[in-house]
Amino acid sequence: MKKRSPDNPKFRGQVFDMRVGSVELNGKKVELAIVPTSDAATYHGRGGRIIWDLNKDGLFENETESSECYRTNSSFNILGRSLQVKMISPSGDKIVLVPADVEVSPKIEITKGEPAPEFAVVDVHGDTLRLADFRGRHVLLDFWFTTCAPCIEDTPELVEIYSAKQAHGLEIIGISVDKSREAVLRYVEKNGIEWPQVIEVENETKPTKIYHISGFPSYVWIGPDGVVINPELKGDLDNLYDAF
Repeated sequence: MKKRSPDNPKFRGQVFDMRVGSVELNGKKVELAIVPTSDAATYHGRGGRIIWDLNKDGLFENETESSECYRTNSSFNILGRSLQVKMISPSGDKIVLVPADVEVSPKIEITKGEPAPEFAVVDVHGDTLRLADFRGRHVLLDFWFTTCAPCIEDTPELVEIYSAKQAHGLEIIGISVDKSREAVLRYVEKNGIEWPQVIEVENETKPTKIYHISGFPSYVWIGPDGVVINPELKGDLDNLYDAF
């Protein structure tokens, strides 16, 4: 794989180095890039990214919601094939891909103006929540955990928004990545949280994977018609409040 400067590809945030090359899949040549973690001097560590130029536009989209961007320690579906990285050389000049241990569905981009991916989960009270059941209402998916400092900071504002806007057509679904049910229940009671809560570890369906969540808190705003209004509402909760 050859090294190329990041001037031409599309990136979000800083990228200090990358390797660009190609592989052949299903008889087709596909360009790809390997990006190490920002604090790594080599390419073979965990936490880097592999980015595919699937639409052949010459751009490598280093954005978690993109269908072209994946963690090097994850499995992914490329051109209908479930793959995973077996090895990346320290210098990034060689990568070995092998069939994934399990079948992986193609990644669906979470895009403004497109239908939100459906899911069904069980909340802390044992009730099944289906995203489709909330048609006709605005839905805010709140991805969080109890010891997340920014999540804690946002909680009072979310409580205020829900109290003021729930009667006007807003629903919030909390999706916690905590491993402790007790911690979630204590936090919910302490902070007066009244919207449904889902503990992801207790569900086979993983909304964080479906929605490509890589940071917390993360908010996805979905309209009454099931279409994504804003896939990344971070720092924009006032916009949600003002919409009603």
